[in-house]
Amino acid sequence: MTRTGAGPDDFQIGLSPEGSWFDLGDILFIDQPVGTGFSYTNSTTQTYLNTMDQVGDEFIIFLTNFLAKYPDYGMGRPLTFSGESYAGKYLPFLSTRIVNSGVMNLTNVVLGNPYTSPVNQRTSTYKVGYSLGIIDSYNRDQVAALQRRCERAVSANFSNSGDTCTQTLAYVQEVGGGIFDMDARLFNSSYLASAFKKPYQDYFNTSGKVNEVFAAIHVDKSPKVPVFEPSSDRVAAAFYADQMIDYSAFFDSFTNGQSGPNFLVYAGQWDNRDGPVTIESWITTQTSNFKASDLYALDRQIYYVNSTANGVYVGGYFRRTPNGKFTLMTVPKAGHFVPRDVLEVTKSMIQDMQSQGALQCHNTQGCTTKQLTCSYMNYCSGHGSCSAGNGECQCDKGWAGADCSKRVEILSSFYAKRTSVQGALWTYFSYDEGLYYTERYEFIL
Repeated sequence: MTRTGAGPDDFQIGLSPEGSWFDLGDILFIDQPVGTGFSYTNSTTQTYLNTMDQVGDEFIIFLTNFLAKYPDYGMGRPLTFSGESYAGKYLPFLSTRIVNSGVMNLTNVVLGNPYTSPVNQRTSTYKVGYSLGIIDSYNRDQVAALQRRCERAVSANFSNSGDTCTQTLAYVQEVGGGIFDMDARLFNSSYLASAFKKPYQDYFNTSGKVNEVFAAIHVDKSPKVPVFEPSSDRVAAAFYADQMIDYSAFFDSFTNGQSGPNFLVYAGQWDNRDGPVTIESWITTQTSNFKASDLYALDRQIYYVNSTANGVYVGGYFRRTPNGKFTLMTVPKAGHFVPRDVLEVTKSMIQDMQSQGALQCHNTQGCTTKQLTCSYMNYCSGHGSCSAGNGECQCDKGWAGADCSKRVEILSSFYAKRTSVQGALWTYFSYDEGLYYTERYEFIL
């Protein structure tokens, strides 16, 4: 959608030359919870939903009624469930409800830049700004103070700690001169005036033909003012207590076994708020049954897109668990809104998930990096072997380091040795076994 500048109704609406996800199948957009987007209620007594359990109940009712009206979408037809941002909470939760109810055949869940683990993610939002030089080492003490403030707020009043925990990112934004939290390549001022956001807001709010549009999509009877809300303050207020609840445990039932849908979590590398570094922070500190170690047991692969127009090019980098049920992907040249930034990449991803249930290698030269890891680590320096899973070195006894080049003195009973160190040479020591209570190791320098 673009505007020509010829008047209040100068909207030009057409199909993108790149196509859309509609090229891959039928898409059902659901504005939920009630009150978001175009959704509304005719009830004069019903309040906005304020718990995820309520959302889950209504969502299953909706799907049941939808299938009653359109039964062709049932009967085992595969469903790919997709969302972004706050969907990092409700998609894993609702996926559990769908699977338990058996209402539809959920085969894939595709999550973009998910907000799943609030404390972990909000206290690590400074990392993108630091790596880009928006803040420097001087600012680290201030960031640490804001992190502690968040942790204290969570302990004191969990439900009301959200505003405090967002201060880490707010600080980076402010000292960065108004850097856009969802895309570090932009400033807030440029995003707010962007050709992406303003046209559709004008179209649904100020266009002289807006009533015709609302009638065409059956929301002309809506009592809500305004009829269209890209985000709802009223829904946000009702859901305020949910904002700091951690939903990472809902990945458990789908990532440990062989049954259930396949999960693809992707994130644009420029996203300050819910990008790869904040997602990794909750995955690597996961305390539920979803083991982060499983995700790193295999090598990180390069995702190539094979495009008729652009040839074969890099679309991302991903890891997946050995059982193939969970994949984590970083998408370059993208911020929080990945489909908008690199549509062709997301279409390729979705197509892979629909056809194979997993990302595929579209490069005849291969996509794995374990051989590169092994060779750059000098094949473990002759003191170990490269893992078949990720190419990392598994060192022989007495050797350590990523390339097994560090000689390690094994400390055992009756060990005694004089060692000289010159210059920057390090000497490493390791316990072979525990000491008897009457023994001790003594270092004399």
